[in-house]
Amino acid sequence: MKYSKSIYKIIFALIFLSLVASCQSVKVRKNERGVIFKKFGGGVDTSQVYLPGKYSISNNDRLIIYNIDLEHGDEEFRVLSKDNIEITVMLKYSFKLIPEEVALLHYYIGANYRESIVKREVHDGIKACVNNILSVEIPSIGNEIIGEQILSIAKKKIRKRYINLESVLIKDLIIP
Repeated sequence: MKYSKSIYKIIFALIFLSLVASCQSVKVRKNERGVIFKKFGGGVDTSQVYLPGKYSISNNDRLIIYNIDLEHGDEEFRVLSKDNIEITVMLKYSFKLIPEEVALLHYYIGANYRESIVKREVHDGIKACVNNILSVEIPSIGNEIIGEQILSIAKKKIRKRYINLESVLIKDLIIP
């Protein structure tokens, strides 16, 4: 009888240790949000975004962390004006992920959102704006107004993809 109680304790301890050993601890910082990928549970869980804190997850799962701080880009694009003159547009832009929608961003777009969404839509906004202007008119319109038009065009498209485009600043427009 004494042995049966100790066997139960040993079995319980082994089960407890195996459960603890099969988990990992993950920390999400205040400027981050997490999305869980369940290897044996259906992939990305879009129903939950992990807020700042410590979490214990299965070793089979992976918590993907996204930075939700304001991010910046500094790019140079070449586009054609209305009269088919190649214009070089040098600009800075800033954007921020929408914290509540990080799981959807990861599921539909992935971690390469900067290249596949932000940069591409800003470039499309530049083309849509500059393609309607003659090259001789560009200096008279001004960088600020062109930047506002690009922001207006690109912001709507980017917002549909779980990202807020905050600003577009034209540094230079080079007209040959």
